[in-house]
Amino acid sequence: MSGGVYGGDEVGALVFDIGSFSVRAGYAGEDCPKADFPTTVGLLAAEEGGGLELEGEKEKKGKIFHIDTNALHVPRDGAEVMSPLKNGMIEDWECFRAILDHTYSKHVKSEPNLHPVLMSEAPWNTRAKREKLTELMFEQYNIPAFFLCKTAVLTAFANGRSTGLVLDSGATHTTAIPVHDGYVLQQGIVKSPLAGDFISMQCRELFQEMAIDIIPPYMIAAKEVIQDFQASVLQVSDSPYDEQVAAQMPTVHYEMPNGYNTDYGAERLRIPEGLFDPSNVKGLSGNTMLGVGHVVTTSIGMCDIDIRPGLYGSVIVTGGNTLLQGFTDRLNRELSQKTPPSMRLKLIASNSTMERKFSPWIGGSILASLTIYKRVEGTQQGRLEEEEEDREEGVEPSAHFCPMELRGPEPLGSRPARQNLGFWAVAGRRAAPYLVLIALLIFTGAFLLGYVAFRGSCQACGDDVLVVSEDLNHELGADSHQGTLYWSDLQAMFLQLLGEGHLEDNIRQTSLRQRMAGSAGMAALAQDIREALLHQQLDHVWMDTHYVGLQFPDPDHPNTLHWVNASGRPEEQLPLEDPDVYCPYSATGNATGELVYAHYGRSEDLQDLRARGVEPTGRLLLVRLGMINFAQKVASAQDFGARGVLIYPDPADFSQGPHKISLSSHRAVYGHVHLGTGDPYTPGFPSFNQTQFPPVQSSGLPSIPAQPISADIASLLLRKLEGPVAPQEWQGHLPVSPYRLGPGPGLHLGVNNHRASTPISNIFGCIEGRSEPDHYVVIGAQRDAWGPGAAKSAVGTAILLELVRTFSSMVSNGFRPRRSLLFISWDGGDFGSVGSTEWLEGYLSVLHLKAVVYVSLDNAVLGDDKFHAKTSPLLISLIENILKQARAGPAAGDEGKVDSPNRSGQTLYEQVVFNNHSWEAEVIRPLPMDSSAYSFTAFAGVPAVEFSFTEQDGPAYPFLHTKEDTYENLHRVLRGRLPAVAQAVAQLAGQLLIRLSHDHLLPLDFGRYGDVVLRHIGSLNEFSGDLKARGLTLQWVYSARGDYIRAAEKLRKEIYSSEESDERLTRMYNVRIMRGVDQQSQKRSPVEEQRGVGLRSYLIPFSAQVEFYFLSQYVSPADSPFRHIFLGRGDHTLGALLDHVRLLRSGGSGALGAVSSQVVPGLGFQESRFRRQLALLTWTLQGAANALSGDVWNIDNNF
Repeated sequence: MSGGVYGGDEVGALVFDIGSFSVRAGYAGEDCPKADFPTTVGLLAAEEGGGLELEGEKEKKGKIFHIDTNALHVPRDGAEVMSPLKNGMIEDWECFRAILDHTYSKHVKSEPNLHPVLMSEAPWNTRAKREKLTELMFEQYNIPAFFLCKTAVLTAFANGRSTGLVLDSGATHTTAIPVHDGYVLQQGIVKSPLAGDFISMQCRELFQEMAIDIIPPYMIAAKEVIQDFQASVLQVSDSPYDEQVAAQMPTVHYEMPNGYNTDYGAERLRIPEGLFDPSNVKGLSGNTMLGVGHVVTTSIGMCDIDIRPGLYGSVIVTGGNTLLQGFTDRLNRELSQKTPPSMRLKLIASNSTMERKFSPWIGGSILASLTIYKRVEGTQQGRLEEEEEDREEGVEPSAHFCPMELRGPEPLGSRPARQNLGFWAVAGRRAAPYLVLIALLIFTGAFLLGYVAFRGSCQACGDDVLVVSEDLNHELGADSHQGTLYWSDLQAMFLQLLGEGHLEDNIRQTSLRQRMAGSAGMAALAQDIREALLHQQLDHVWMDTHYVGLQFPDPDHPNTLHWVNASGRPEEQLPLEDPDVYCPYSATGNATGELVYAHYGRSEDLQDLRARGVEPTGRLLLVRLGMINFAQKVASAQDFGARGVLIYPDPADFSQGPHKISLSSHRAVYGHVHLGTGDPYTPGFPSFNQTQFPPVQSSGLPSIPAQPISADIASLLLRKLEGPVAPQEWQGHLPVSPYRLGPGPGLHLGVNNHRASTPISNIFGCIEGRSEPDHYVVIGAQRDAWGPGAAKSAVGTAILLELVRTFSSMVSNGFRPRRSLLFISWDGGDFGSVGSTEWLEGYLSVLHLKAVVYVSLDNAVLGDDKFHAKTSPLLISLIENILKQARAGPAAGDEGKVDSPNRSGQTLYEQVVFNNHSWEAEVIRPLPMDSSAYSFTAFAGVPAVEFSFTEQDGPAYPFLHTKEDTYENLHRVLRGRLPAVAQAVAQLAGQLLIRLSHDHLLPLDFGRYGDVVLRHIGSLNEFSGDLKARGLTLQWVYSARGDYIRAAEKLRKEIYSSEESDERLTRMYNVRIMRGVDQQSQKRSPVEEQRGVGLRSYLIPFSAQVEFYFLSQYVSPADSPFRHIFLGRGDHTLGALLDHVRLLRSGGSGALGAVSSQVVPGLGFQESRFRRQLALLTWTLQGAANALSGDVWNIDNNF
């Protein structure tokens, strides 16, 4: 039937809003529903009905359904009372049909085939149920047209909003549903069971305590009594519940149906308090239940930061439970306290009881009454025509019942894609382009009355997800979906396929292989991994080889340690119990001097040592493992004039306890001492074969020798020390008491390591992106290991291979990422991320424009209690959203869940955030120099992250970098939970990859660096008086920071309020975010223009280049490779500026921060040098702000 037939005044559309508690139905255009009755159905076998007429409706199968009748209040044997809906979704289709029959016959009183139908659905409704409902309405009721729309969208529409946060507190759940431009953001849905049924339960318990019997006792009638009691007596306090205040509240009189009456005082406030503060309810945990206010803020916090102002500005309150006295006042008070100062809160709660209860129905009534609506419904006639065409083509008609999505109009000449507004019933392929255009007009015309709303895509949007493959001729696997893969679909697919892997076996097998860089075993493993990638049928698999300078011990001339006599001649040799354990890149030669104990060897330790009268200059230092890496310890010792360094593991630095296992006392720990990454003999240049480079060395190579020793040897040395007793915090757990600072007897250290040119091979596998193949999301893991390396590299390698297999299977099942996924197995990691750094050096000019994010799998499992993310600030919000998403997903709730590996029943987010601890303080850590992720960010300007599980107290894993880093020991440390922890890392990394490769807008928060600068400025402010006395000021830094914040905020707003089709504007934004891109790079190809690929898809990937802006342009990559002003090392960093300023108060003695800032000991504060530091750093920060600001005529150059 065409729109003209039923679109007139004679026949109107019907609107159904069927929920778990009640049914609302009526004609479009009316103010309230014609029918409003409970969804409860009484079911009785026909033969038991007898001759008594109970207004039941008999089915052919011999069942009688009692709906909205007094029969529900009469107890009968064999009767069953039920609801066909559970959690807002249809579970019993037979009972659901009975409700529809009852509605048509008793309330509508018209034939179904005369009326088009608009029906609401739960935001989390499944695809299968949509299909079945559509088939039911067309096949069984023969309706002319059908339209499904989500309840939250209808509620927002009823309140004149297209964007807002819908808070629906009904019978079973209190749910916060973010709506953006008429789309439900599935990832932001947060549900809490604290709702009407919860209040009813609390009321029942109160009546039991007071020995009050509810008359009549039958379930349905009893509910009615309790509902009346709630409406008449209960009140929500306008502030958190206080027993003393509640006792002073006036009482309310209430009489039960049986005549019993009493007054209620504090109880009337205490019962509804549980909605807002679950901790006050007996038997509930405030840590696992969310109050109403937290439901709202958690939901908004899970959405992209740029749409949060719109959500806070339209919090729409609906649902019968919100009609409790004082509910909206309390909610407004709580949200006002939680709303960020930069955002404006507006609570939208109608004063009309009817509008509050019937909001979804009213929204549907308005929408269905619009003339344009009558032209865009899916029609039965169109469906029949399509089925006839399908039969002619030999296609099953049911194949066309599939979800579709709302997208822009297809370009001329292209095959039209299927469309969806919530869910469209199939209306015929020939009408699809017209349906798309008209569907767009619904929202633009109805929501904003002619004002064209921006159509900014949102990465957090579950319904507004791009079709996975734009190439409709692409051959998918046998089980693939033809249509849209939603975010929840991708999560479920990923987790299902990931569960089929063999992580534990891969870890065990990898740890058994000899994997020293340059060895024959390493070459064999490289070939095996390459074959494994080829087996997964990736789009591209290749290897690259670098010839790097590595340092190895000399088997003919091992390293030695001797006591020396008074004349300095070596005498008794101390046995090095692990003679093949060494420090790569240590200076070779001999060092002789007295021994002193220097704690961890940090600059502050050496400064403290000097302050206590023990001079480190000209002596050998004995330092403990921990706090900083080997290279930093040796660099600090060198800065203070020491002649050599001995590094040992102290038991005090590892977890203690009856069930903890510890490192053997005769074991030494391996570690390189190059203060940098990559091949130190070709700094800033790639180590490709047959390429000539100048004979230079890295400035990070030490000039003094270093050697690891065991705890046993360290005990012998500590016993010989004299001098002052070490501070209490310097005392360890070796059998020496007390530890003394020294000096002690003379020692002679001989280091005979030799350098060798060694080939190393990185292995690459790529799944090519469908829309942006030249933008790479990179994930890598170190493959080599000095010893067994179970925790060091076997775990990461196993997870990498499992992710390759999983994503390859996803592609076979229909997933096509928007951006390319690049999987890499690195070589040379134990020598300072040599493989990854050399690759970056070789392709830096390309990678800083094309690499979006790097995810490292190194050191992923070192324990199971604590979870840390060492990351660039750009990724913090994304990591938080993924973990929060796991906590509060849609209805089913488990699709994206990342379980805690050691706490049953908890998600990883719940394990991390407890007792109101700060999420960032618990989880986020800076990128360490000994991680491959550090090179990506500090050297190449690519955002990076490295995940790691550790133990609760102290360093988690004592066997790292030792011969005891075996699979068996790792398994023992984790008490059999190794597979679970590795699986948790794989789940987290995989979901991160999906978001980064699939989202239309890259979820990178480039405003975060404003907070980073502010923290540094806060530290510098302490010295503002000292600087002012010298005629110096930090105003330049303040101004640059302000410019950056304003530019980032302005750009964010402009992006989200712009029209994607405005090519000039989008190109301008592209230039402002990208670095050094010519106009040609901003143009779309003819193929892309024909496909309708918006310029915005080119714009957003370059938000990753914000990281690149913070690489100082005023230093050479060869001299200072880590040019990042926040995370790097050198005079150009903010940390170096702060260290230099501190010298104003230290009197110029010492080497504060020498390792990070290269401050020369003893020179003190240097004003000319400070001015240069300040100027170069300020202009690097200002350059980042200018890059975001736009054209030169829009940039203010006045400080």
